[in-house]
Amino acid sequence: MTWTQGITIGLALLGATLGVLNTWSQLSKNRVRLRVIPRIAFGIGDAKFLVSGLTQKAKEMLCSARPARLCIEVVNLSAFAVTIQDVGFGCVDVERHSLVQPELSRAKSWPVRLESREAITAYATVGVFGLKPEIVKNAKAYAKTDCGKVWYGSSPIFKAFVAELSMRNQDE
Repeated sequence: MTWTQGITIGLALLGATLGVLNTWSQLSKNRVRLRVIPRIAFGIGDAKFLVSGLTQKAKEMLCSARPARLCIEVVNLSAFAVTIQDVGFGCVDVERHSLVQPELSRAKSWPVRLESREAITAYATVGVFGLKPEIVKNAKAYAKTDCGKVWYGSSPIFKAFVAELSMRNQDE
């Protein structure tokens, strides 16, 4: 093999690799992508303290009698705007707990349209103990778009909440 043939083969391989990467990038840009994070909001004075991690302080707040509300943060990771029509807990295709007309952060109205890289937090209108154990047994929250795509998410604090709820139901 001569050096010109080697350069030609190298350039052909580089072109083929770049073509595959470009195709993958274009397909990735043209699909809906959301991040769904269930959180617990604790009221401390006039402020809301959102928790998704399972720190010692979060465990103490979860076990205390502080007023708490479930909430779901939805982040639009798509390259285009997306309308969220439904959020809640459980699985969409089976029994679920949908948040009907949730209180939203950022003075938005429901259903909410999220621009690219925009986030919204939907707060449940009731406390944290209104969920049936069957609904939250896999400790997932969901967000459903107008086009029918459903994204699921979980967080350590929500898993701890589900475990606490299960223990309370077994004691009853």
